[in-house]
Amino acid sequence: MKTTLCKQAVRLLALSLLIILASCQPPKVEKPEKTIDRDRAAKLSSRFVEELTELMEGARDTARLNRMQKAGFVPLAKADFELTSHTYYTVEELEHYFAWVKQEAREKGYALDGYRFYFGIYPDSDEFGEKRNFMTMFISPAGRKLERQEGAVVNVPFMYYNAAENIEEIDPYNYGGNGDPPKATYE
Repeated sequence: MKTTLCKQAVRLLALSLLIILASCQPPKVEKPEKTIDRDRAAKLSSRFVEELTELMEGARDTARLNRMQKAGFVPLAKADFELTSHTYYTVEELEHYFAWVKQEAREKGYALDGYRFYFGIYPDSDEFGEKRNFMTMFISPAGRKLERQEGAVVNVPFMYYNAAENIEEIDPYNYGGNGDPPKATYE
């Protein structure tokens, strides 16, 4: 009878421990609606860089250009997109995105080191609707792939590691708000 009681106590303890461990798992975070795929992020970013380079190379002396504009002269080059000065995200949507990225990085075997903020320009295409030819900013997670050391009892990190790279397996975040495009200056 003592052994049966001990076995039942061990089973009850094991079941309790299993329930406690299962309840310690963080809740699954759903993918945010405003993520964009890697291809779209690359298109937005490359168009921004191309347009800005063309603009800057066409008017290297920006102070002189500004004086000319104030005097009523029209610049030779005008941007083919709507300039913007900022974008806006709510605390809730950023916290949701950051929680989702942490979860995805962990599941995909990455050490999340930070985030990169990119500027982009929507393509001149009807599929982008009212955002067509508008500037945007998107957020991309950055980190490094974790590697297990073969034959090691404990996985000890190296004394150095490469700089954080974009984690291309996790979609960037886009579609900030506060007007299209917001032109207010920082005050």
